[in-house]
Amino acid sequence: MRRKSFYIGLFFIFFSPLLYSQESKPLVAIMPFTVQGIPIDEAGIIVSLIQSYMGDLGNDVIFPDSSFNTDTAYNSGPFRSPEYILSGSIIREGENRILVLEFYNQSTDERVLYTSIHKTLSDLALKARSLVVSAFDIKSEPEGTETEPPEQLTVNKLAGTWRGDAAIQLVRLRRNMGGMAIFTSGAQMNLTYTIENNTLMVFQDSPNTERFYHPLPYQAARRLSAEAEPMRWEFKLYGKGGMLRGKRIETKARYEGEQVLELIPGVEQPAEWIKYGR
Repeated sequence: MRRKSFYIGLFFIFFSPLLYSQESKPLVAIMPFTVQGIPIDEAGIIVSLIQSYMGDLGNDVIFPDSSFNTDTAYNSGPFRSPEYILSGSIIREGENRILVLEFYNQSTDERVLYTSIHKTLSDLALKARSLVVSAFDIKSEPEGTETEPPEQLTVNKLAGTWRGDAAIQLVRLRRNMGGMAIFTSGAQMNLTYTIENNTLMVFQDSPNTERFYHPLPYQAARRLSAEAEPMRWEFKLYGKGGMLRGKRIETKARYEGEQVLELIPGVEQPAEWIKYGR
């Protein structure tokens, strides 16, 4: 299917505060998103929400286009190079909506890719905020955990099928402290888990494969499959036994095109698993 690129920047440039009124704010350039199989108006909602989340975190946002270096693109002040560049894609594969965000920090030359896969637009919109927060390394707890104490973890509460995080379609946890994750790529990962101090610790128990890292570029997925440390998760139980909230810990790749520049171990991202059949 033909891919489409679009800009939604003019609306926000005309109706947002002056871009350079506060020089201390980080400047983020949001590049045109690639869209495949998603209506433009639906994709526009997601991108506008991402722009809003950026502003909530205290960032200024611009939408560079063909006039990137002209006076009209920066008519509210002198040119300032963005500290961060965000690019991404919104793709539909079957019933899944896949949001891929790539954040590039120009000062550190760090490039990190985040992927989120959901069935509905509303779920995707909710997840987009946690991806943005994680990318800017702002420590925050998931909504509701400040006043909601975690529940007591037991094997019986954990046993069953869960909707996974990122590129994981579903997770099955068994009472024998084992389990399996099924990725949207079709890959299957064996899991083991333990309960320590009322925290669920889940560990990858299968050799790495490139399909665990779909839809990364081939060279990045190949390098990760050969060198990345096993994935792991740490969760607390909430929502009357129906929600696991915590973090995913894995190795990320910093790359340029097909060239892998660096592997970054121990990267933490917010994670949430929802139990099916509640």
